[in-house]
This record gives sequence, structure tokens and C-alpha cells, in this order.
Amino acid sequence: GGGGEAGGAGGGGEAPGGEGGGGGGKAGKKAKAASRAVVIEVNTRNKRKHITVVKGLEGFEVDLAAAAKAFGKKFACGSALQRGKGGQQDQIEIQGDAADALPAFIASKHKIALSDIFVVVDGKKVPASELGA
Repeated sequence: GGGGEAGGAGGGGEAPGGEGGGGGGKAGKKAKAASRAVVIEVNTRNKRKHITVVKGLEGFEVDLAAAAKAFGKKFACGSALQRGKGGQQDQIEIQGDAADALPAFIASKHKIALSDIFVVVDGKKVPASELGA
């Protein structure tokens, strides 16, 4: 009989664990509300050409057209502001792979924390602050 009771106590232990899971869900919601993040993604255009796409700068009151021009000057390449169509957010497209130097440049030029800049690596968002380490 006593053994059965111990099992019951184990069951009780599980319930708070379940609640913790609910808390995790809440954290996810919070992250979505604070969607102020700059996302940098490199797309391969054909076999050797890359396009670096920057999204989310408008969340930091950045003038996107000016930023696109600055990126073009900095990386000596074509850089264009693509207006989002059909509810898509605006994005800046930079010709070439600029993902290595871009986070530091955005951070210094626009005073955005590296932890707010994410680079998509193999389909996963990685904070730029971790990449430099």
C-alpha cells in the first residue's frame, strides 16, 4: 500500500511540471510581441551569387532607403529597398554575402544591440552576439 502512495506523490510532482510548460508558452507569446529584431538572411540566387536580405530595421525607426544606400556604399555592391507586398514587411536586399560584416555595421551605425540582430544560419536564427564569439 505504501508503495502505491509514493507513486501518487510522483504524480503530484508532475502537475507543477505541466504548469511550467504553460509558462513556457507565455514566454513565446512575449517574444512575439517584442518583435523588434533585425533578421539577416543570405539567399543563394544561382550557384555562386548570393543576396543578403535584411528585415526588421523599420522596428528601430531606421530610414530604410538611407540604410540601403549606406549598405551599398559600405559593401561596394548593389543594395536595394524592397517594399513589402501583400502584408510582407519591407526588406533590404544586398547583392553578395554580407552576413559576416553586416551585424556589426548595423549595430554601430544604427545603435542596435547585437542581441537584437539575428542571422539565419542553416534555417535557424542565431543572435549576432553569439556569432562574433
